[in-house]
Amino acid sequence: MSAKRRCLRHRASHEASLAFLLLILLATIQLAVSTPAFFLDPARALINSSQKCAAHPSSNTSEKGIQKHGTPVLDSTITFEIRNIEGDAQADVLCPGSDYNLKVAFGGFARAALLNSNPPLVTFTLPTPTNGCPNQVVQSSSNASATFNTRFTVSCNATGQTLVFKVTSAGRAEGLTWKYASISVPVASADSPAAAPGGTCAAAISACGLSRPLPMHTASEMQLNETTGTNTCTPSKLGYQCMAKAAKVTVHWTLNTRAAPNNPCTPTSKTELEETEVAQHGTMHMAVQSTKQGYVGLGFPEDPDDMYRSDILLGWIDGPGRVEINTFFAKRNGIDMGDVILDTWAYDTGVFRDSVGVTTLCFSRRLRDNRARVSQDLRTVAGFTGNSSSALGGRRRLLDVTEQGGATPKLGLIWAVSSSPRLAQHADEDAGGFYLDLIGGYAIESVDGSESDEKYWVNVHGALMAVAWGLLLPLGTLLPAHRWLLRDVKVAGLHLWFSLHLGCQLIGMALFIAGFVVAFVKFEEVEGGMTEAHKNIGIAVMAAAGAQVVVGFVRPSPKHSSRGLWNLVHHNLGRLTIFLAWANVYIGIYIAHTDFGASYTPWITPIAIVMGLLVLLDIALRIAGCGKKDIAAPARNDTYKESYDDPAKIGDGREGKGSSS
Repeated sequence: MSAKRRCLRHRASHEASLAFLLLILLATIQLAVSTPAFFLDPARALINSSQKCAAHPSSNTSEKGIQKHGTPVLDSTITFEIRNIEGDAQADVLCPGSDYNLKVAFGGFARAALLNSNPPLVTFTLPTPTNGCPNQVVQSSSNASATFNTRFTVSCNATGQTLVFKVTSAGRAEGLTWKYASISVPVASADSPAAAPGGTCAAAISACGLSRPLPMHTASEMQLNETTGTNTCTPSKLGYQCMAKAAKVTVHWTLNTRAAPNNPCTPTSKTELEETEVAQHGTMHMAVQSTKQGYVGLGFPEDPDDMYRSDILLGWIDGPGRVEINTFFAKRNGIDMGDVILDTWAYDTGVFRDSVGVTTLCFSRRLRDNRARVSQDLRTVAGFTGNSSSALGGRRRLLDVTEQGGATPKLGLIWAVSSSPRLAQHADEDAGGFYLDLIGGYAIESVDGSESDEKYWVNVHGALMAVAWGLLLPLGTLLPAHRWLLRDVKVAGLHLWFSLHLGCQLIGMALFIAGFVVAFVKFEEVEGGMTEAHKNIGIAVMAAAGAQVVVGFVRPSPKHSSRGLWNLVHHNLGRLTIFLAWANVYIGIYIAHTDFGASYTPWITPIAIVMGLLVLLDIALRIAGCGKKDIAAPARNDTYKESYDDPAKIGDGREGKGSSS
């Protein structure tokens, strides 16, 4: 009975130490609060110096690709309130050259915050802006509050633009989590109703010297083809020239007109360009519709079979009816709020949902716009003639016109829809790519299956590794540790615990090797970042697992003098290999999410549940097994000796147990 008490005390001490370490970890996490000021600190090198006035904390802003603060979380409780300084009236449309008060409320939580808007169209006057960034202010941790009160001035050059105010916040009571939100506010143009005599912005626009429309531009040598009115496309129901169906979305467009058509989605105070500007740069007014009552997105990619490197516009209407629209540059197969481009190429943007639940995202853009990262020049696809050698927008991929017999290239586009009114991972079937003939008025589905093929092998690799390291190999290590449960049960002359242990390890190793081969055969070579770390850790796990197999098959007799050393090496190497593999499994899930757009939930949820149950099972069996005698002694790799079956010949059987993984 005293041995039982000693065992329980030993187990209790072991579990108490583990609990103490976990409490220290939790306390450390609670004290290590995300601070926006850290994000701006140049000593931490979280962002390029050229981005410091516009970027926000994210998992992708570090120059070294290191996630320092976690992925920001959209907080719908954050609200924005913009009011005129004179009269304190709430402003829905801003006037160029005017001052406003902006209050950001954090839903009752005291937070530090980082707030900025379009550079150089906004200048904050209260509090003092960050050094070198007049469009950016910070509420420090020492001044954390449930609200952030600021004052800003709208530049006269902002007329007709849409300003985006984005805030990222963090509170001590909420741990290591960024909370962000943004709001888009239009600025009145010289020909908008607000600029008319007696309008809210008439005096401000006059003071800015903007009583006339936008200045005339020098006509380019490029001229437009007579494309309007000659095509046979399907007329748009929203007032655009054409419309076409592409998978789960319907696209509408008008080419080379001064302003977008009137419809419920297009802003009332639209931008109207001069004819010379249309002739020089070209224009495209578009809308994309979906029956999903969440977000709708349309992108201009290098390759419509791949989200990697694309200019994307995405918008939605949330539960309270607030409109959220952002322009993104996708540097991988996925986006987050760290990819928002504030100096946007899209104007006159809007989101509208009709009575039957159809969501419409609309926007306008110049065909040639250097603010776009990939699609700087789209004039060729819109029927421009003349010297347009740059009109393919760099490396953008256009459909081979000889295959389709068309007169102009087809524009490659990507789309995505979701039922979530926030930036969330869409289902695989809710996104795709297609080619659009802007002149002929029809869409052609993309047929390149390279991306889907790569995603398939990513899923195969992940499934093999998850089953191997999430279930079979850890389960196999529990069997020797708790062999007292199966006592002296034998199958085909071998103890049952040993047969199960060997089966789990061999099948698990086979799946692991298969997943390892898939990674090296099907995936491209990478350098730097999390992917390279994942590969290197995988190689280390393979080496350690191979060593475990060799060590397992050369184990000495339980009575041999080297058995203690063998136990120390085999058991602890097994523990180290499993812990390293578990870490690499979660790194792999992160890479699948960021690089291939995989959802976290179907991967993390089952794996975390299984791993957690295995840990709890091990703890419970260790406590229940205190003082139990091991009737079955470990088997050898050679012919199973009868002497090892008889507990009387080897004592009580515990000589062969040692410490266990």
